[in-house]
Amino acid sequence: MQDLPLEKYLREARTLALMAGGIDLARDLAGAAVADSADGFALSPILAEEP
Repeated sequence: MQDLPLEKYLREARTLALMAGGIDLARDLAGAAVADSADGFALSPILAEEP
């Protein structure tokens, strides 16, 4: 049984993503960006509004 071309491309994309650091690197970069942000952040737009 042969793989469909889409399966091959998805497998290659997953491999390249893992070689680039995968989910762990993405979480580290996102956390660093939030920590370095001067504006801060809100988990919800409702919480971001001034009372």
